[in-house]
Amino acid sequence: MPDDRAELYESSVNLLLYQWRKAKDFTANTEQSLDIDETILRGCLQQLAYTVHHEQGLQAKDSNDTADINKQQLFDAFEPLLETIGRKDLLTYLQQHSGILIARDNDQFAFPHRSFQEYLAMGWLTAQPSDELSQTVRANPLWWREVFLLALLNQRKTPKFAISYIQELLEKQTIPASDNQQRLIVLAGLGLVELGLTGWKNTDFQNQRDNIRQGIVTILQTPDSLNIPERAEAGRVLGDIGDSRLGTGLSTVGIPDIAWQLIPAGKVTLKDAAGTFPVEAFHMARYPVTNTQFQAFIENPDGYKNAQWWAGLDQQHDKPESSHWNNANHPRENVSWFEAMAYCAWLSERLDKDIRLPTEWQWQQAACSGHPDFDYPWEGKYLSGYANIDETEDKTSPHYLRRTTAVGIYPQGSSQQAVSDLSGNVWEWCLNTYENPKYISVSGSNERVLRGGSWFGSSGLARASFRLNDHPDFRNFSIGFRLCCFSPI
Repeated sequence: MPDDRAELYESSVNLLLYQWRKAKDFTANTEQSLDIDETILRGCLQQLAYTVHHEQGLQAKDSNDTADINKQQLFDAFEPLLETIGRKDLLTYLQQHSGILIARDNDQFAFPHRSFQEYLAMGWLTAQPSDELSQTVRANPLWWREVFLLALLNQRKTPKFAISYIQELLEKQTIPASDNQQRLIVLAGLGLVELGLTGWKNTDFQNQRDNIRQGIVTILQTPDSLNIPERAEAGRVLGDIGDSRLGTGLSTVGIPDIAWQLIPAGKVTLKDAAGTFPVEAFHMARYPVTNTQFQAFIENPDGYKNAQWWAGLDQQHDKPESSHWNNANHPRENVSWFEAMAYCAWLSERLDKDIRLPTEWQWQQAACSGHPDFDYPWEGKYLSGYANIDETEDKTSPHYLRRTTAVGIYPQGSSQQAVSDLSGNVWEWCLNTYENPKYISVSGSNERVLRGGSWFGSSGLARASFRLNDHPDFRNFSIGFRLCCFSPI
C-alpha cells in the first residue's frame, strides 16, 4: 500500500485512467479503445475538478459530497479532445463506463469520490505558473484545506518545496490576524504534521516551525479566536508540532515543567454538610498533568516501576493504562488515585518540593477564584464556550466535543489566578476521602473525591462546589489530576 493518501489517490487515478483509456464500445457505431494521450486526458480532468470544486465552494454550503458536473462543464474542460472524439461520443462513453467520472441522472456527472475531485483539483492548481495554490487557499482555507494538504503530501519527498507552499500560504499576514488568517496558521501547522515535522526532536525548518507554533499559541491565548471545534483542532496541532507553553511539557532535562499559580487563603464550606475548612495560600498547577508529563514518569527508569513512590499506598499497579486520547498536550486520563499519588511522590523528589494532590477544599478555593459565592471560576452562571463539557445535556448550547482538548484552550474560563480547566475537560482527583473529608492519609481504600466535571458531563457537574467520588483504583477516560505545591516557589 502507498505510504500516504496522496500516493494512494495517484495510484488509483492512474489505474482508473488506464482502464478508462483501454475500455471498448464508447461509440454507437464502432468498437475501439479511447486511446488518447494520458497527459492531455489528465490535464482535462484536473481542470474539470478545479472548476467544479471552485464553483461548489462558492455555493456557501458545507458539503462533503462531490460536485454535480453538467454537460457544458464537461465540454469546456475536454475541449482539447473534442476534435478527436466529439461531444456525442464523449457523453456516450461516460454514460456507459464508470471510472474516473460516473454518470448521474439528468445528464449530470460526478467524480466517484470527493477525494478524487480534491486530488485532481490539486494537480491543476500546482501546475499553474503563478502562485495559484496559495492564493486560492488563502481566499477560503476551510474549503481548500484538503487540497492544500494533498499538495504538501505530493511533495513529501522534497520537503523544501513543500515548505515553500507553507511559506507562500502565510504571506500577507496582518496583526491582529483575521479569522481566515488564523485558519491558515493552523492549516500550516497541520501541514507540518502531514510532512512528519513533529515534536521537539525534529529540528528541520526550525524558523518556520517556531513561527507557526507561536501563531497557534497566540490563537489559543485569545478567547475570541476561531470557534470551539477549530480551537480544539489548533490545540491538537500545537501538541503535535511541540507545545511551547510553560506548564504543558517537559524541561530541557526531561522533568515536567509545571507552571505554578498562587491561590489566596480563605475559608471553604463543602456541600453535603461535609464541613467548613480554612485554606492557607498555596500554589496550584495552571493545567492538569498532560500526557507528555505523565509519560515522563512512565518512561523514567526510576519512575512508575519504582516501589518507593508507592510507599504507604494500598495498591501499586503493575502497569499504566493507555490514555484514551494520547495527544501530547491533552490531560492524562485513565489515571487512578494511586497513580496520581505515586506521581506526586516521584515529582516531589525530582523537583525537591512538597508536591501533592489538593484537598477538595483547596481545590474548591482555586475553582471559585477565591470567592465563596462563585459557582465557577468566573462570576455568575455557566457561560457557553467557557469549558470543555457537554453543553447539550442541559441545553446550554450546541457545544459537545466528545473528547478531551488540549489544556488551556478556554482562557475565558480560567480562574482569576490564571488556573485553567478547573471546569470541564477531566475530573480531577483530590487527596481526601469522600465520606470523611478530614481523612487525608495516603493509606486506605475508601473512595476519594473527584472535582471539576469533564468533557463528558453537564454544566451542573462542572460547578466549583460539586462533589463526586470513586474508588482509588478506578480509571476512566474522563479522569485525570492536577498538582499543588506547598514549598516556596
